[in-house]
Parts: sequence; C-alpha cells; structure tokens
Amino acid sequence: MTEHTSTPARETIADRFDRTVPALSPDIRSVAFDALEPVDRSFPVALSRASAAVVSSERPSEQTLESLSLVIEPLQGYVRLRNDLLQNDRYTSATDRDAAILAGDYLHAFAHSSIGEVSTDETSRLELFRALTRGSNALARAYVVPDSDPADLDRSSPADTSWTTTPTDATPTAILAGVAAELGATAVGATETVRESVRTYGTSLSRAIAMAASESAAPTAESPQSVATHILSDRLTEADAGDPTPAENAGSPVESPNGVDQAQLLERELESARAALDTIETIAPNDRALETAEPDPETAGSSHPAGSLSDRGSERDDRSGLAPRVRLERATRIPFEGVLVSDE
Repeated sequence: MTEHTSTPARETIADRFDRTVPALSPDIRSVAFDALEPVDRSFPVALSRASAAVVSSERPSEQTLESLSLVIEPLQGYVRLRNDLLQNDRYTSATDRDAAILAGDYLHAFAHSSIGEVSTDETSRLELFRALTRGSNALARAYVVPDSDPADLDRSSPADTSWTTTPTDATPTAILAGVAAELGATAVGATETVRESVRTYGTSLSRAIAMAASESAAPTAESPQSVATHILSDRLTEADAGDPTPAENAGSPVESPNGVDQAQLLERELESARAALDTIETIAPNDRALETAEPDPETAGSSHPAGSLSDRGSERDDRSGLAPRVRLERATRIPFEGVLVSDE
C-alpha cells in the first residue's frame, strides 16, 4: 500500500480512517488516499478558505479551516473517483471498479460525518448540514442524468446554481466548487443571501476554469485551476500577478469551434463570478444573525453594498497578505490573462 505523508490534514484523515473503520480493506483505503488532493493544491479547499475569510470580519480560526478541509478534501476525492469511473478506463477490472466505488462511498460518508465538527454553533451546524446535503443531492442528480458527461460543459446557458431545476447546468466539479465556497461562508455565520452569492461565485469560476483548460491550456503551462488555487491561497508572487507578455503565456486564445463563441461564454462565466462577488457582504461577529451586515467602520465610505469591505480600499490584509476580496477578484482575472482574445 502506498504511504501518504504530505500534509497535516491528510495525516488527520489517515488517523480517522484507522479510528473509524479499522477493518477497511487496504486496497480500498489505498484507492481512497490516491483520490485525495493535497490540501495545499486543492482548489475547492482554497476556495472554501477564501470564502470564509471574505465573509468574516475576523480571521477564521485554524481549527475552523482545518475542519473545513476534512469535509471538502474527501468530498473532492469522491467526485474525482466518480468522474474517473464514468469518464475513463482507469479502473478496468470489476475488482478495481468495485474498490473505487466503495472508496468513493466511504469518502462521501467521511465528509458528511465530519461536517458536525466545523462549528460549535448549533445554527451554523444545521446550515452546514443543509448546504452539504443540497450539494450531495445535486451531485447525485448530475451523475444520473442520462447520456451526460461530467467533463462536458453546458455551453448554451449561463451558470445556474440553484441545483433544484436543471442539474445539468453545473458539472459535478463546478457543483463541488460551489459547495466548498458555501461551506466556507456558512462556517463563519454568513446569511442565506451571502451563501448563495459565494456558491454562485465558486460554481461560475469553476466552469470558467474548465472552459479555459479544455480549450487553451498548454501541457507545459501551469493550469488555470492551479493559478487560481495559488491566488486564493495567497501564494502567488507579485511578479506572477503581473500582466504576462505573449512570450510568457504558453496558452492560446480561446477559439470558437462549431460556431460557438467560447470566449464569450467564458467571459460570461467570469462576469457571473464577479457580479456575485460584488454582492458578498462581510459579517461582524455580533451581526451573524442579521439578514444584512453593518459596514466595517474603518471602510464605511463606499455606498456600494459590498464596497466598504472590498479591495476598493487597501489591497492588503495585515493578517495574511492580500485581502480575501482581492484574492477572489484576482482569481477571476489572472488565470485567464492571455486566454481571452482582446477586443483591441
């Protein structure tokens, strides 16, 4: 069995594997571990943490962030296994496929069993359960739609993150991103309106990343998702954040095959994410039960509903480098520079 020792969160998952299911087959356990993305490279984990940070006027505790990882990382592993089972021939034998199915089921159950540890507040805990359950239901619908391909993007309509009427409007990977963002916001007490906004942001950004990657990413270039993960985690250097020159950009502009304007569809997803970001309000600790948050007194000059807590002021957060809202905005821009065709 492969040994895994990458990150504290992964080690915690290993400890829980041993404690909760000591009789888990080594083969199934190995498949489950192989499906896990290291926390520092996980786009959904980075998205959930950035969402928690942008919503909360106080820095989310490390315990909250680690607890979120223990929900989102196994859920991402579940989605990865399901996608592999439906999209490619990685698991060729019946035994391998059974092991992958059981490993995915266990990761899915693991995520649900861990959600109660994210928050000690009963109201937040209930909302976390609801958000995860809605997301799981949306994933189930997306996987059982006849003749659907989880890697295929619906290129005819804008992102719909309601997840109640048209499940095919969002792919499983995009649904996962929306769930991750919503869980991050919910963990710090966001209102329903704010949770919907961060979910829309995550789903739209994920769809845009998938479009950019499938149409233009070069094998030697860092993927749009990887760049977005670095940005959301505040690990992108100032030099990396600058406008790339044509020689530096290994990608190609998005083309328009089959008469479909892919660049326009990509830009529409990015605009959806940016519009959602503009509606996200930061919530002070004493306002978590209110429908709208009061502005931070230090930045209350803007009349924009979210402007008092955005990068319209300082772009830096003394607590952790770039302010969370700046990171979320940059994630809709920097990974796609050189991909979208300029109108000039």
